[in-house]
Amino acid sequence: MKLRIKDNAVRFRLTLKEAETLERDRELYSYTDFPGSDPARPVRFRYGIKVSDAAATGAIQCADNGITATLPAAGLKELLDPAQEGVYYRFEVGTPAPERFMFFVEKDRPGSTCDKPELWIYEEVGGKVAATQPAAR
Repeated sequence: MKLRIKDNAVRFRLTLKEAETLERDRELYSYTDFPGSDPARPVRFRYGIKVSDAAATGAIQCADNGITATLPAAGLKELLDPAQEGVYYRFEVGTPAPERFMFFVEKDRPGSTCDKPELWIYEEVGGKVAATQPAAR
């Protein structure tokens, strides 16, 4: 799952396999471990999507080092529709001058000209393990 944050917008991009997992498990989470002051204890940022049969509309919450989007059952159905690219929610937040906030959940289909399989960035490439280096402190 990819996460893009820009200004007042959050976009989740799911592979088709991840969308199927969301349909089956009713939730999908990923995380990123950031280097912290103690190398043995990284700071974990968690992000994900859950489906709620009780929700009337989409919602998003930022808490506990993470972001969780909630889709209503109808939103999941729309997301899984082959004719749809995703689901889109727009809100106004803040007072006295509200600002627009948006979050999207979209299907991330591979490009039609891409013939490379999806690889995790740390897997072997050309028979060699990709190089890494310690994070700066």
